[in-house]
Parts: sequence; structure tokens; C-alpha cells
Amino acid sequence: MDTEVFVALRVPHRPVASRLRRAALPLVIAGALLTAPAAVTVPAAAAAVPAPRPSGPSLEQRPFPPTDVRLFTPEVYPASGPMVPAAGPAPGQLELSLRLSSTLGRRCPARVGEGSLLFSVDPGLRRTVPDPNLRAAAVALLCTFGEPAVAVLRGTAFTGVRYAALPPASIAQVAPPGPGETAPNIVVNSRYRNEDFRLLAPVLFHETLHQDTNPSNKEELIAGALDSLVYAQQLLTAPEQAISGTELARRQNTKLMARVNSGPGARLGLFTANGPNVYPGGTPLSSFAAAFPSGGPATTPGNTALRRTLRLIAAPGATPPPGANFDDATLQFIDANQGLSPAEVLHTAQNLRLDTAPLRTR
Repeated sequence: MDTEVFVALRVPHRPVASRLRRAALPLVIAGALLTAPAAVTVPAAAAAVPAPRPSGPSLEQRPFPPTDVRLFTPEVYPASGPMVPAAGPAPGQLELSLRLSSTLGRRCPARVGEGSLLFSVDPGLRRTVPDPNLRAAAVALLCTFGEPAVAVLRGTAFTGVRYAALPPASIAQVAPPGPGETAPNIVVNSRYRNEDFRLLAPVLFHETLHQDTNPSNKEELIAGALDSLVYAQQLLTAPEQAISGTELARRQNTKLMARVNSGPGARLGLFTANGPNVYPGGTPLSSFAAAFPSGGPATTPGNTALRRTLRLIAAPGATPPPGANFDDATLQFIDANQGLSPAEVLHTAQNLRLDTAPLRTR
């Protein structure tokens, strides 16, 4: 059973323009109905006329190819060159506090003070996450879909979060309790101890979703689908993370590129794509979900962090599966409820330096 300290969750910040566009759409439709003639005769041939192609960037034109393969991993784009983690030393606590305040100030200014207190004095968070860079990463999840992880890390679901030597392919993992401990630990690869805390934030969110002892491939897919949305949100207000060129940035970019390029038509999704490869010109991958092998348990237990996150990404009127677990019902819900508007997805693609120009100009 998870034990969490209550954190008041708020709807993550969205650009004002995006909210206005969504609110204005029903009014435009209503106006068209009010001003239309009482009867309209449509020629039969009109149904066969294809809709004009959009003149500007459109998600229907995905998969978007990269304009700079150096921002991605050599496993996908061999010409991208070797990867190197961020060099040290890591920032001190004062500098981290200032950077964290700047990060939250761009995303949700009203909560800068709350973030500062969580980072500096919150006893639960300081106990679970003693390292300042990792603690800044946890607090940087405020005002994102990953905010439920903050409550988890303030509570007792995990003994601690720390760096440790892990295989190079592993960014982080959940380790079993040590001697005298009753809860698992989140272990982050020590090669990333000097990385920007904002790049580590989606990593911590991902690992807080793994609170069972045997996470399945399906659980990994769900956690990956959600943590990539968190990274996309971060880039909307801090796009410089994507072009830093460090190893962790390139790994995050590569996963997010597959996420952005997956989905039918103009819709973000998990299981299909508009083309045969979500990595144009790179290692073939048919969709984001295709990167995760099948097999293993069909269902693993959900938790409060998962269920709160699903509520945050839900479209208006949508309801997550009751008592959501890591299963097909949750996957289908995520596939249908992505949390980001089409404009935000397009902006994310541009932050990754993907070529979003209309097809005829490429």
C-alpha cells in the first residue's frame, strides 16, 4: 500500500493562446450554423474532391525528419557521433535553487515560492532525495503531468533516491530494499550526476510509477508514454534542454521524437504512424509502442501516481479506467488522451529541430 503526503494538484499550465483556440472553436461552429442557409444542395461530385493540403505545418505530414541528427542517439542515427554525459562539477544548492525558481517562473509563476520551500526545507523530500540535483529534478515536476511524483517522493513509498553505477544502457531503475529497509530505492545512473536537473525530472517521474516488484513490458510502455509527455511539456517553456547535446538530452530527444511522430493523421498516438518509420532516415521503428517488446504479465498493479497522472492528461469529459492498472485499458486511455494540444505537439517537434515544413517544400 502506498503512503503519500498530500500535495494539492493543479491542472498543468497551458499557453493562453492554446486555451483560447480551444474555447473559440465551438463558437465558430455555432456561428456557421446560425448564418448558413436553410437548405444547401451539395453536388454529388463534391464528395470526391480531396480536402486541400494545409499550407503550413501540420501533424498530418508526420513523420517529421530531423534537421540535425546530432541531437539524437547513434543507435538511431549512426552519423550523430558518440555521446558524452554532461561534465562536472554539478551546481551547488544555491545555484540549483535559482535555476529551479527560473524554471518554475517560466512555467507557473504563482508556484515559485512553493517550489523553493519544497527544494530547501521540506523534510519528506529532503529525507527521500538528499542529493540537491536530484531533489531539484523532483521539484521541477510541479505544473507538469508528472507532478504526482512529488507526493510519492515526499512520502514513504521509496526509501530513497540516489546515484549508483549502472550498466551504460540503463538511465535509472528501481532497486529492492536494502538491509533494514522496508521500501525500494530509485537508483539513477551515476554517469548522469552532472546532467541538467530538468532532464532528470522525467526520469524520476518514470521510476515513481514502478511501485510493484515485477514491472511488466506493458508497465514500461505506459511509463515511457507518460514520461515523454512530461519532457515535451518541459521543452515548451525551456527548449534549450533539447539542444544541449549531452548524452541524457540526446536519449530523451530520441524517445520523444518517436512519441511525436506516432499516431494516425493529425492525432498523437502510440500504436500507429503515418509512415513506415518514426525515425525517418534512421533505424526503422513503426511506432512508439513497437519499441517495447510484448510478453510478461498482462496486468501489473496500478498506484495513486498513475491514476492521478491519467486524470491530468484526460481530455474534457474523459474518465480514466476505475482503479487503473498497468494494462490494456490504461494503454487505450493514454492512446486516446494525450494531454497536449496539436499546437503543443507541433511546437515540441520544432523544439527537437524536426523538419515541420510542408511536404512540398522539403
